[in-house]
Amino acid sequence: GFSESEFVYQTIKESFPRTKLLRANEAGLAVLKGAVLYGHSPGVISSRRCAFTYGVGLYRVFLKGHDPEDLKCKIQGEDNIPVFVKMVTVGDEVGIGETFDLDEEIFPVKKDAPQMSFKIYRSALDNPVYIDESSIQIGKLTVKNITSSVRISLCFGLTQITVMAVNTDTKENAIAELDLLGEL
Repeated sequence: GFSESEFVYQTIKESFPRTKLLRANEAGLAVLKGAVLYGHSPGVISSRRCAFTYGVGLYRVFLKGHDPEDLKCKIQGEDNIPVFVKMVTVGDEVGIGETFDLDEEIFPVKKDAPQMSFKIYRSALDNPVYIDESSIQIGKLTVKNITSSVRISLCFGLTQITVMAVNTDTKENAIAELDLLGEL
């Protein structure tokens, strides 16, 4: 890295002659050594800060004059809008194995639907409202044999997020693992 460059070191030293400069030994190997240590003992990391806001995309009734017209869509003859339902905010500290539950039960948009699909999104915004260009789909989860409602939760692992949806009537689970290596 730059800290090992003699040219950079001398230039900074000349620019700040009264400042004592410190250089780490083998600074260029710091990331490699950290990766090796983590590979041998992954338990040394017990939590991390989220690089993104995570949530699910759902539909709600369109509110004329409040919601953007360009996102409006019709579902069973009713005007709806896709919204970002936040579960974890960018910058939040999440523990390994920590689970975040969506506070509300989710009901199918179409009556008598045999299954429900949920799209999982991330956003760099703190409080995304709609599913739009600020949101990126990172996964999808389908729950079958729907008779009533579903509860959704996210569980943060070492390099992945596990999304679980539970059918509130049958107690059947649908699970999807999203490999987010480098995104958390």
